[in-house]
Amino acid sequence: MPTHVFHYARAQAWPWPEVGQRWTQQWLDNADSTGKIPIRFNGDSTFTMGGQTGVTLSAHRTYRTTNRAWLEDSWPQL
Repeated sequence: MPTHVFHYARAQAWPWPEVGQRWTQQWLDNADSTGKIPIRFNGDSTFTMGGQTGVTLSAHRTYRTTNRAWLEDSWPQL
């Protein structure tokens, strides 16, 4: 699923914050050496601003629904 479509499904992370955190972390873990997040996990390294922004907003939501320690650990990737 491309990053911009992934971010249409935001509601699940409010009742299940650990799910939202795992999904956000997956995107952060797949960023390239310059910090660009790929549009897909299938090897397509195309960059989209919508996907990049969505991951950043998801990280904020994850911070608000879990704890500050996750944000501090993930900050260099963000």
